[in-house]
Amino acid sequence: MENAAQNFLNGIDVSSYQGTINWSDVANSGVVFAICRASYGITDDTSFSANWSGTKAAKIKRGAYHCNANDSVDLDDLAILAMVRHNHGAWYHGKCRW
Repeated sequence: MENAAQNFLNGIDVSSYQGTINWSDVANSGVVFAICRASYGITDDTSFSANWSGTKAAKIKRGAYHCNANDSVDLDDLAILAMVRHNHGAWYHGKCRW
């Protein structure tokens, strides 16, 4: 049987909750991609800029997401458009329910 680990890429999801991240150490640990939280509701994630630039500098593939706790579609659309304009990225959009 083929080793199951060979069928997956090692990645992480990061936000301000992880604090300051040493992206060189992360890359050296075998992580090949990171998904960075850009915002929660209408509040920017305070670590997004550092995480976004850190992943690039460490040559880690990156993506970003908006986490929404609001049920208003109009507000969702505004937030997503603002992030896409600002960061020129691909985005996952989903409701966060804790």
